[in-house]
Amino acid sequence: MCYRLLIHENVLFTATSDLELKVYSFPQANAEQVFMKFNHLVSALCESNGLLFIGTRNAEVVMINLNDGSKEKKEFHGHEDAILWLSINDDEKLLVTKR
Repeated sequence: MCYRLLIHENVLFTATSDLELKVYSFPQANAEQVFMKFNHLVSALCESNGLLFIGTRNAEVVMINLNDGSKEKKEFHGHEDAILWLSINDDEKLLVTKR
């Protein structure tokens, strides 16, 4: 089951019930790959200028730079409940979460 969707350029990201973030080519929807695995459901996705922000049901928020292809995660701490929504402001200096 798919919980969240996000399109970045020609890639469709899907957060699934099996705790994976999968990628598909878009709009063709082929070449499925597991992009990353998580310990809890991915409940929020947000992208800004090639930076992918991911929120989970266990209050984890991570950022992945899609521009360099490294998949290196940067973690944000301080949230105490499930992340239901993420947004980044226009100058990319403020990450907003909703629980």
